[in-house]
Amino acid sequence: MSNPDSEANLVRSPGRITTEQHKFLESEVERGRFGSVSEALRSVINAYTDRDHSEGTYLIGEALIGEEPELAHIDLIIGDKQGPVGQAFATGLSSLSQGHTPLLAVIRPNLPAKPYTLLVPKVTVKDLDQANKIFGPAQAAVAKAIADSVEEGTIPSEKLESWIIICSVFVHPKAEDYRRIYHYNYGATKLALTRALSNYPPIDKILYDKDRAKHPIMGFRVQRLWQPPYLQVALDITEMEKVKKVVQALPKSDRIILEAHLWSRGMGWKQSRCSER
Repeated sequence: MSNPDSEANLVRSPGRITTEQHKFLESEVERGRFGSVSEALRSVINAYTDRDHSEGTYLIGEALIGEEPELAHIDLIIGDKQGPVGQAFATGLSSLSQGHTPLLAVIRPNLPAKPYTLLVPKVTVKDLDQANKIFGPAQAAVAKAIADSVEEGTIPSEKLESWIIICSVFVHPKAEDYRRIYHYNYGATKLALTRALSNYPPIDKILYDKDRAKHPIMGFRVQRLWQPPYLQVALDITEMEKVKKVVQALPKSDRIILEAHLWSRGMGWKQSRCSER
């Protein structure tokens, strides 16, 4: 009996497919579903590609833990080896960049954690002292967090060989305490994993916090005008005592906007709008 997949039964149209597959595609063309065999083949390939992408895993997690300068900030992606995350993993591991050398998360030399995890430093590593912080406590912390998450059931054991993780790690150049670097990165990695696998945050939390949260680095909270209309008071008085009297006379309300016109030598009048009172 001849092998249907043998060299003699393969056809180039435009790739190598079996004679039986080629006949099927020709029949689809004859039925009018496609204009050519090549078009039919591309349609089949695209259908399988879309199916693989729709059924694949692509999870994102983030966590910030600790105090400066040893503060840890983890961003990670969990996905399938046979997918975009797996491709990014291979590209990152094989595309070295000065100051941002990717490395595998290992519990100790010669013992990587599973699912295999790629660490990518966020801050440019400029010397051996900074490299030791990444290749030492940060690397060990991420690997231990991955292994513990498997043991605790956070990461399904059946996914150890099919999933891959990319983990972006922040270590401040001024960080000194290796123990704190380790513990903060361990906790941040476990929290980011838990969040990724639970699809955190839910949309209702995002919508609630977006007008109430204060970003720690920005240093101020953007005010939202909750219930317009508002009473707007323009202050163009140059005497501060009179300005104070006007402000003190205003009713206690969160629906008042104060607009001050300030005088500066050499600059003239400048307008400054305050938030709700």
